[in-house]
Amino acid sequence: MSRSVPYMGPSGFRGLGGVGADEVVARLHAFELLGDCDEEASAAELTAQLFYLSAPLALLSRCRDSSEKAERELVSAVRLSRHQGASWQDIGSTLGLSAEGARARFDTA
Repeated sequence: MSRSVPYMGPSGFRGLGGVGADEVVARLHAFELLGDCDEEASAAELTAQLFYLSAPLALLSRCRDSSEKAERELVSAVRLSRHQGASWQDIGSTLGLSAEGARARFDTA
């Protein structure tokens, strides 16, 4: 019996929840393409997100929503920091910006 390299199991293998070897490889490749976007996700969360591997536009939408929420939280944290006396220099330094860059981005008054 000759096997192709790398050996992916017997033909028709369905030992991973009904997912064949080719699909496993495709999903692993998709995770590689996603990189570190879910670096803090638990194994259960990653398993639940397998849907996104076949629906990348849904993932893109979810990421956009997360980004918008993070931006609102960032603006709120800057406002709170300013209210409690933090300087633009302190805020900029924390965010990797200059004082002028932080003020230009967040000072809406």
